[in-house]
Amino acid sequence: MSNPSIAVDNTIYIGGDKFYAFDENGNEKWTYGNNLPIMNAPIIDPDGNIYFSAIGDIHTTSFGSIISLKSNGTERWKYPTTGLSMSSPAFSVDYSQIFVGVGDKVLCLLTNTGDKVWEFTPAGMVGDFRATPAVDNINNVYIGTKANNESVFYAIKEDGSGLLWENTIGADLYSSPALGNDNVVYVGSEGADGRKRLHGLEMTTGKIKWSNSLSHDIVWSSATISNTGTLYIATMDVNGKGGGVYAFRTNSTGLLPNAGSPRFHGGNSSTGRRE
Repeated sequence: MSNPSIAVDNTIYIGGDKFYAFDENGNEKWTYGNNLPIMNAPIIDPDGNIYFSAIGDIHTTSFGSIISLKSNGTERWKYPTTGLSMSSPAFSVDYSQIFVGVGDKVLCLLTNTGDKVWEFTPAGMVGDFRATPAVDNINNVYIGTKANNESVFYAIKEDGSGLLWENTIGADLYSSPALGNDNVVYVGSEGADGRKRLHGLEMTTGKIKWSNSLSHDIVWSSATISNTGTLYIATMDVNGKGGGVYAFRTNSTGLLPNAGSPRFHGGNSSTGRRE
C-alpha cells in the first residue's frame, strides 16, 4: 500500500516500517524513522524536499505525523496528527502548501515550515478520508470519503472556508480523483449492488455527467488520462474472481493544465514530481 517516488537524480523513495532511499541499483542510501508505518506515496518538490504521511500506530490510529525531509534524509519538520493517515499529500499550484486527508479532516500545511494554514471537516461527515486529494488550478481540493453507502465526494474551497459542492456517491471512495481538461472529475467507487463504478462529475457543480459499471471490486485504483483522452483505471482481484484494467473514451485531451495536483502522485508518470 506504499508507492515509490523517483527524484530527478533517480533516487527511489518509499515508505514501509520506516522511510527508505535507494539508488537506481537498489543500494540503500539512508533510512528515516522506525515503526512508523507509512502507507501512502511520498511527493517531491522542485528543491528535492520530500513529503509523506506516517500512521504512527496502525491498530489505534491514535497518533501519526506528516513529515518533510531533505533529500539527504534530514528532517525539515514534522506535524503531529490524530486519525488514519493513508492519504498522500498533494501540492498547491505554487508548491507553497500541501493538502492531505487525515481521519475526518483535510489539512493544509505550509511546505517551508509545516505550520497549519487551515483544517476542514465537512458538516455531517461520517467515515474518513483515505484517498489522495486532487488540487485544481486555483487550489480547490477534491476528495471522497470511505463510509460505505454514506460515502460522499467533496470539493473544498481553496482557503478551507467551506464547500464548493458535495455529491453523495454512496460507495467507498478509496480511489483518488483525476481532473480532466474537459472540467470533469473522474473517480472510481467500490461496493456491492452495482456500486463499483467509474464516475465523471462536473467540476463546477459536482453533478454526475455519466457513470459506468466496473466488473470487479475493489476499485482502489486512481484514474489516469492520456493526451488522446483515453482514461485508464484498474480493479483488484478479490477472492480469486479476478481484477481488470479498463480503458474509457473521454472528451478530455489530458489532465487539467496548471493544476497543483491533477491526479494521484502529481501526474501520469507517478514519480511524485509534478509533470
